[in-house]
Amino acid sequence: MNNTDQQEIIRPVRSEYKTLVETIALSVGVTADNISELLESNEQLTRASTLIKGKPCTVKLNIEKDYPISLDSKKLGRVFELSGQSDRNKTTSLIYLATILGINWDETRPFLDKDDKVFHTASRIVVPSLARSQKANLRLTSTGFDLAISIAEGKATILLQDEKGQALPDCDNRVVSLASSEDWQEYRRLMAFICDVQFVGKSRDFIGQVSIEESKDLGNFCSYIATNKIAIKLSSLRNLPRDQVYGRTEKDLAQEISILTNRSTGLQKEIDGFNNEITNFQQLILSSQELISTYRKLEEIQTPDLAEVLHCLKREEMVRDQDKERENLEKNIINVENDLMIVQDDLAQVEPLFNKIIFDLDALKSKIANELKNLSALSGYAAQVLSGIAAKNYDALLAFCSYAQVDDEVINLLDGILKASKEFSKGLVIPIKTLDDNRIKLVELEQSWSEARLIALDIQRLNPELKNAYSAFNAAGLSSGQDVHKLESSVETIQLRIKDKERLLKEFTNNLKIIKETIQSLLGSENLLELKERRVQYTQLLLPNQKDLLERVEQLSEAVGFTDPWQLNLSELQDFIREWSNKIQLLENSKAEKEETERIVRNHLIEMKRSSPRNDTGRLQIDALIDLQKILLLISNYLNEYRRKRERGQEESKLYTSAQFEQLKEQLGKNGKEVHQTLNRVIRKRCPVMYKNRAPGQKKIPVHDYDFLTGEQVVPDLQMGEWAGGGGDSAMTVFGLATKSSGSYIGTILLVDEFNDAETFKDTVCEDLAVLEHLAFAIFVNQDPEAFAVSFEVIK
Repeated sequence: MNNTDQQEIIRPVRSEYKTLVETIALSVGVTADNISELLESNEQLTRASTLIKGKPCTVKLNIEKDYPISLDSKKLGRVFELSGQSDRNKTTSLIYLATILGINWDETRPFLDKDDKVFHTASRIVVPSLARSQKANLRLTSTGFDLAISIAEGKATILLQDEKGQALPDCDNRVVSLASSEDWQEYRRLMAFICDVQFVGKSRDFIGQVSIEESKDLGNFCSYIATNKIAIKLSSLRNLPRDQVYGRTEKDLAQEISILTNRSTGLQKEIDGFNNEITNFQQLILSSQELISTYRKLEEIQTPDLAEVLHCLKREEMVRDQDKERENLEKNIINVENDLMIVQDDLAQVEPLFNKIIFDLDALKSKIANELKNLSALSGYAAQVLSGIAAKNYDALLAFCSYAQVDDEVINLLDGILKASKEFSKGLVIPIKTLDDNRIKLVELEQSWSEARLIALDIQRLNPELKNAYSAFNAAGLSSGQDVHKLESSVETIQLRIKDKERLLKEFTNNLKIIKETIQSLLGSENLLELKERRVQYTQLLLPNQKDLLERVEQLSEAVGFTDPWQLNLSELQDFIREWSNKIQLLENSKAEKEETERIVRNHLIEMKRSSPRNDTGRLQIDALIDLQKILLLISNYLNEYRRKRERGQEESKLYTSAQFEQLKEQLGKNGKEVHQTLNRVIRKRCPVMYKNRAPGQKKIPVHDYDFLTGEQVVPDLQMGEWAGGGGDSAMTVFGLATKSSGSYIGTILLVDEFNDAETFKDTVCEDLAVLEHLAFAIFVNQDPEAFAVSFEVIK
């Protein structure tokens, strides 16, 4: 049986996949301690996004080409929109961005577009251009990280720093060649540790695209356990004495029984936890249903007095809510003002130093441009410096500015030396030996002095601007180009923080003004105390059963977790009931999975307790591990073949014929069913809702199940005439791809080439995206025929 190529696992392994392997291992008789060893976490399997955690960032991209690309978000954000008319480099910008961030276009190809335009642009234009001499610069900046990628002359330089400005391993100005396909593989491998790139093309298939990602992860995990962990364990067992492999001592049995007992107890606790959660959700549903019923009774028996009480109760709640928001905003404003003062002080320490350098370099640039025709010895060097200033080649600039140390008196000194040596310099030999044992002639020294004098005269022409630039570098304590870049980066980062604080301050101040106006509008001529007194007076006029209903609404609202019972939207409450019912179904599925694992563990434990030392101890571990290895490789090959057929079509499947593929499926038996159910649960976890348009607005309908083999979705709450597709399916694709399990440093980056039929759901999906912690950022392309120029703006 052929095996899939072993691939490095860089993302955290989902708990569902570990549970699947554990269940299969127990079923073939692998001991609990060996299972624990096989599934033991290590750095390769547990890396998690460490630098994002929901923090916004800025995006800056520059590509030198016939029609240059220049994107700069300027503001911090989680979700961005790239808008403009057609054929304005929008999709091309995303392709460059995805390529620089290390996307594998071959894997993404089936889901890009029907005419292969994106893939051909990427593979035939973008990648070859970057591999040759095209220049590109990408800068992603956040309070948690700073990523700078510079590409020139077919080489990429990568610098990734954490929030403290410390470079991460393998990312400290790491230079990677892009000249060959092998170089690109190495570049993509490195970038996979930095970020996960998701490119959403116009050919969208949520279930297909996500099932390929997840089947690849599960297949790689099974292959990794089989070819790495199990292979090492088998090698170790085969090198042990026979009696240690083919039997157990009393101590071994006791240890195995202890491990299994602890595992069984732990699983039972998890099952009890699921039961408690299920009971809690069931109680929430019962309380909510009673609350809806009680609310409707109040509406049916409503009298003028009761209507006035309900009106007062609602206004009181709204005023209290607004007042709490006012207090929070006032606290936030104070905190932001304090933070703003701190970062402004930070900026005051570094910005004048950097501004002085830039000012003096601009002055030096003008001086060189004006004097270039008059320079002699330094003319070539000065011309290079002009380019260096534009390119911010600070190392070269520092070296040139060091000429400022040459004082005007040097010219007088050299004039005196040359005048004194002029009469007898032709034949005089200086008794100093050189490396080639020749003596230095005075005339040779005179030539050097003459050249030095010309340099000194050129320096004099460039002063005082040259001295000022040199002094600016010294005043900032900068001795290398890297120091200057760090100062520049520090200034830019602090400026971004100030803009963000100023934006927050303005936003909070405006909101505070609106809230105060809202409170005044709600109260009118009354104050809150007067409103309460009027409500109490009308309440006293109500019948006992009406008072009981009011009290019951408040009790049930508290039980359900609603703090504002008199602003309750019954339609929203019904949505919650559906959501809780859906969660109960999920919990029931997870509980059933744990119960099956616990049953296998318990049966294995019974077998162990009946065993005797050195004999009749169940299956031999070598045999059990070999069986597990075969099953995991079978799963890996099965999923690998599924992906081949799904990505390229059955006719291009290279590993198995259709009959052989069915044989693989048959050989998996009940394990195949477990694999399918596991993947379906994970896909549902990736996107648990379907987006639909209903009166009075957009709804997120729970999806109970998926079938990745057939592409079907089980959505019981679909109404007559609704179907699982359209813009809602595109929205699910966008959200589902954003929820990829990321173990990279900065997380997932989502690039969406137009929302198309999902445009209706853009605001809702963007709100959902903005709360994903592992999402670095998302960019949406928007066709705007009215746009005068391309814009790149923050939308969340």
